Amino acid sequence: MMTKPKAPFRSAIIGSFIRPEILKEARESFKNGEINSADLREIEDKEIIKVVEKEKSAGIRAVTDGEFRRSCWNLDFFLGLEGIDKLEIDNTVLFKGQTKKSESIRVTGKIAFSDHPMLEDFEFMTSIMSGDVIIKQTLPAPAQLLNELLRNDNKTITELVYDDIQELMSDIAQAYRDAIRAFYEIGCRYMQFDDATWLNLCNDKCIEQLKQRDLDYRTLAEMYAEVNTVAFSGYPEDMVIGLNACRVPGKKYIPRDTYDKVADILFKIPVDAFFVEFDNDKSGIFESLSYVENQKVVLGLINPLSPHLEDKEMIKRRIREVARYVPMEQICLSTQSGFAPFDDTSLISEEEQWEKVKWIVEISKDMWGEDTIV
Repeated sequence: MMTKPKAPFRSAIIGSFIRPEILKEARESFKNGEINSADLREIEDKEIIKVVEKEKSAGIRAVTDGEFRRSCWNLDFFLGLEGIDKLEIDNTVLFKGQTKKSESIRVTGKIAFSDHPMLEDFEFMTSIMSGDVIIKQTLPAPAQLLNELLRNDNKTITELVYDDIQELMSDIAQAYRDAIRAFYEIGCRYMQFDDATWLNLCNDKCIEQLKQRDLDYRTLAEMYAEVNTVAFSGYPEDMVIGLNACRVPGKKYIPRDTYDKVADILFKIPVDAFFVEFDNDKSGIFESLSYVENQKVVLGLINPLSPHLEDKEMIKRRIREVARYVPMEQICLSTQSGFAPFDDTSLISEEEQWEKVKWIVEISKDMWGEDTIV
């Protein structure tokens, strides 16, 4: 009988870490034609080796590459799929004091997964692994891709290729099933899919904006759940799949709401673990977790964008409060999101980042004992 990895572990990280200055400078040099892709990859390799060692030293047992090879948390994966190309949106956004065209994706043909560059990235991770750790591969969720292709003006472009939304959802789901199988075949046993669609569906302001476009948030929730469910169907028995129901990384102006408006839909998606994030200063916000069944719940209670270490006893109280709805043996602890913000500028230092990670490990040991394996 095949055995699943024990992940997620009691002490968890989401995936991204602050990009070191040498890596930022290398990306800029590559953009300006001063170094080639091989030079850039060599620098990425060295920094990934360092970040993995820091994760292990801090006590993290499911490690990532810090997402150091990505220019964006979701677009890099999407652009590696067949039938997807980059789209520059006409409106501009303020970025580091300058205006910059925002980027999205567009459909140019039927969506499929084939020889994706991230497979090579994973193989590099396997080549540097040692000790009692496993690799966690993070990817944007199927629902995130569907949302990107149907939002705003993208919908018109998408409909030129897909005039039937069910066909679009089917192709997305199949591409992800193929991706999961491809990563599995090169040794991946733990995948986390980041899905920033859900908390928007729980925010009153966002719901009102959807109404103005004649969209119903519950209908959208059912659609997102369907594409995720079909995509995750039939994954190998000895693989762990987690769904990270997150905010857009680093988007501080988007409120962090509870999941109550869609909990009955979200927590029925067939995965092994849910990553959920909550603000620490609210009370009575965990009731939505009563819809969770046998899945593990990774609680995002530690703020990765603040240098302040949360009060340990307060975090413990919050964990015990969650245990009213989810058995304590199913609970893990993590940051609310990754450490690398959307615009690659962080309010904390790398040193403060690692203090946060160690704080998670310390609190977890206090709660569950020295053995932090779930």
